[in-house]
Amino acid sequence: MSTLEVGKIVPATGTAITLGESGDTLTVPSGATLAVASGGTLANSGTATGFGGNNPSFSAYAASTGLSTATYNKITAGTEIYDVGGCHDTSTGKFTVPAGEAGKYAVWTRSTVSNTAGIVVANMGQWIYLNGVANQKNYHGAPANSTSAMTQTFFSVFDLSAADYLEWYIWITFSSGTMTLDAGIDYNSWGAYKLAGV
Repeated sequence: MSTLEVGKIVPATGTAITLGESGDTLTVPSGATLAVASGGTLANSGTATGFGGNNPSFSAYAASTGLSTATYNKITAGTEIYDVGGCHDTSTGKFTVPAGEAGKYAVWTRSTVSNTAGIVVANMGQWIYLNGVANQKNYHGAPANSTSAMTQTFFSVFDLSAADYLEWYIWITFSSGTMTLDAGIDYNSWGAYKLAGV
């Protein structure tokens, strides 16, 4: 392999330069930097790979799930909308950070419970467990003597290491019987995605 040593390459005519030919691979060696100056543009009209993006990421929803009062109810989202990186387990309900993917992750949930035979809901909370321990929550009371449907959302950012895992729980208190988490993507879901460049 021969070496071309120049300080600057400019086009012979016009303003465009082509490096290589179709099928070629242009390599920036380990330890080298490809710098784009302020005001410059790195344009992509093909397929960009290896730039990270907001992955790994997933979104999934659960079937109709009975909820007990004054209890941390584990929600297992058994149907995935997408799972980039294979990080979500539909059988255990765990999102696990893959090896080499430590970083900050945005995590969200959405839950709806419907009125069941006039049961009065007192309060409801979305809880995210980190490595088996309650970690963050969105928790508030229902309107006085609420017997209507109740929808709640959660959003937060977690600083996670490889092999850390998250689980989704709902805490709810109500007057009697059993409440039910409504089934399907329109009523319940959760997900997470890695924040690129943070």
